Amino acid sequence: MDQFQEKEEFIRSHAAEIKPILGDEERKIVGRLEEGNELTENSTTNQELSNILERFETHVYLYEKADVSPDAKRFILAASEPLAYQTMMPLLERLKKDPRCSAIGFITDNVSGKRFSDGGDDDFVPIHHHDQPVLVDILRLVKEKPFDVAVACIDPPNAPQSVLLHAAKSTLGAKKLFFIAGGWAGLGAEGGAQAVKSKTREMVDGIFCNDELAKLLIRKDDPSFPEDRIYSIGTPALDSLEFDKIEEYNEHGRKEHGIPEDAYVVFYGGGIQKTFAELYGSCQDIESITLKETAQALAHVAKEAPERKFALILRSHPREDPSARKAIYNLSDVDFPSNVTVVSGHRDDWANVNEINAVADMVVSLVGTDTLFARFRGKDGVFLAYEGKGLGADLLETVYPNGGIDAIRKTPGVILVSSPEDFAEFLKSKITQTKSKTIDRPKVSDPTGAALDAMLKGNE
Repeated sequence: MDQFQEKEEFIRSHAAEIKPILGDEERKIVGRLEEGNELTENSTTNQELSNILERFETHVYLYEKADVSPDAKRFILAASEPLAYQTMMPLLERLKKDPRCSAIGFITDNVSGKRFSDGGDDDFVPIHHHDQPVLVDILRLVKEKPFDVAVACIDPPNAPQSVLLHAAKSTLGAKKLFFIAGGWAGLGAEGGAQAVKSKTREMVDGIFCNDELAKLLIRKDDPSFPEDRIYSIGTPALDSLEFDKIEEYNEHGRKEHGIPEDAYVVFYGGGIQKTFAELYGSCQDIESITLKETAQALAHVAKEAPERKFALILRSHPREDPSARKAIYNLSDVDFPSNVTVVSGHRDDWANVNEINAVADMVVSLVGTDTLFARFRGKDGVFLAYEGKGLGADLLETVYPNGGIDAIRKTPGVILVSSPEDFAEFLKSKITQTKSKTIDRPKVSDPTGAALDAMLKGNE
């Protein structure tokens, strides 16, 4: 097999992972490979395949400061998934300005890699030799000058964070290793958290999480992890929510997308349907079933309240397979009354997902992190825990084991509904309330700064 064929085979084997981060024309090329077609080998096609692989592969970036204190520390971070990117960016930006930091290494791929590359931060220099594995680039940086502090977060097992979790204090020479749980899935969640729970637990100097609920879930997943090394002071993920722009985003988002000012807005945030089935044993079309039943329930409520206006915003997970997305989010057979506006959240003309969340009065999902972030924005978060084999209730029990669901049920601002009828009743209760639609928001005070201070404690 020559190099061109190797490229074809790799892209064909990883098509589902690669397609979500590609443009339309590149997705067509991957689609042809998925269908079993062989591409014509020439310089143009070879470059197209190289460009596709370039988007998907892991990249290493380095930002070094001049004129820093000899005591300043070198940090290395990693991110792959959307939540990881959302978690790491506020920390990365803070480190650039903090005099206690002398350099930042950033290992990234997948959705995070694409967003970071598209962001065009010229302060970071790419360190990569295409004829060598990315690990060689990392080791070259370490040989020149080791990193002092490594920071990982929840990501898939094969993501860049695995390098930090397994090699930070050995190969990379770091003196400290921290883990940031930007979501609430705890140590038992898919991804790097499992590594913290097992092989690298003793090497982790601290775990940062968003609140006491997150800490409780972590403790339930792994009671043996020292409680005094779990910091429930918030994470940089909270700083990424742009609380100061909620009103601005709400006004702009409604105006730009034709959502009436007085409409009650439900935001449906999707997951990755194939992942739910393959990793958690959910039924094959759990997302499609749940969305349709939820939409029908909303339509029913709207018909009973013709004087009210409603909007339903639909947004798939950034890594949902584009070829599956159309079928999953097809609501053409739902009989929406005229007082319901259905809006796509997939389009790029939204400022970002924060704008969608600002417009929403209620955030619903199967297990989405935005549902738990909703209360920090003063909104209701609803988990669609529909009963039935392989549906939401089973999925939540798998994602939040060991009594985690009971802890979530007791959290103000987070609701679990057991059926579409249950969801309809809750929605009715919200639109008939005479008091303010917002809930009491948990207090958040500079979680990125607090986390950074804790990481550097005793090293200043």
